[in-house]
Amino acid sequence: GSQWCELRSVELALKQGMRKQAIDNVNYFMSQEYPDEFVIPGWIAALADATKSADELNDETMLGALETVNAIVQVTTESSTSNDILTGLFSVVDSAALYLSNRPLKSTAGEHNLYFFLSKTLS
Repeated sequence: GSQWCELRSVELALKQGMRKQAIDNVNYFMSQEYPDEFVIPGWIAALADATKSADELNDETMLGALETVNAIVQVTTESSTSNDILTGLFSVVDSAALYLSNRPLKSTAGEHNLYFFLSKTLS
């Protein structure tokens, strides 16, 4: 009983850590690479892969993913790259919204910030 819950909790924490690291890696590559029509889709694909399991996200990784989405959108609009490549970000936003809709209710002041950030990303 409780041993299984503990193992599941440890496994979930490891997966959440790996997802955070993957998002951090996308941000690192964004800081190192010149944004063009060949590089930006790679960032988007890596971010989509890092967020594909909404149940393995947490507040920190969800916010990190949405911040990265915003950064990719900004870089793409500032470059001469077609905005059509941004469609790959829809799955990232979908995962964040799914996580947020299924997340355990917490009465924290930060919860409103999560909804605000998601709505800001969608606008």
